[in-house]
Amino acid sequence: VMLSTIQPTQKPSPSLANLQSLLRGKQTSLDWLVIAHQDPAMAGRLTQVIDEQDSALLQIPQDSWDFGGQDLAELVGWSVRRAGVKHLLLVGHSKAVVPEQTDHWIGTDSVQSAAKTVKSSGVNRLLEGAERHQKQIAEAKRHFQEQFSQLAMLEATQEAMSKGKLQIHALFYLAHSGTFLIFNPIQETFKPIAA
Repeated sequence: VMLSTIQPTQKPSPSLANLQSLLRGKQTSLDWLVIAHQDPAMAGRLTQVIDEQDSALLQIPQDSWDFGGQDLAELVGWSVRRAGVKHLLLVGHSKAVVPEQTDHWIGTDSVQSAAKTVKSSGVNRLLEGAERHQKQIAEAKRHFQEQFSQLAMLEATQEAMSKGKLQIHALFYLAHSGTFLIFNPIQETFKPIAA
């Protein structure tokens, strides 16, 4: 798992420096741990709104997320139990490459039937491109939902949430529009953040 990409001549970001201070025992706690897909544009938007004094932003490619595995589960457990993280924010991404598990997705039939009725090859290519784009977003959302569920079911998160010491939040970034969606895990819906 790659926590951050830092070139030797680069100064670490404040949020990564906070995490390093925690690891060295120089800082006692963090309020926010943000785990986000690795995208500089999205990270720039996130750092504009998170308090860099008491947060850490870890950019990990979404296809590397596996909260059911040992690495991220240990990181989250340590963050919650030892670093006192009060808020976990998971931020998914519409352009994330995700492991393929199924060939189905919601909405295929309507786009395919529309494509069959159109005879122009240029329009067909446009519809096929739109279908691929929608499929990519749907698959990224599906993977994001699975990972959020695994994160919420970790022993450390369950324990801290039951004691009222932790809240978990979820955002999903639509790269084509620069829009953040709030994921509601109870309703399993994605809604734009109100302006």
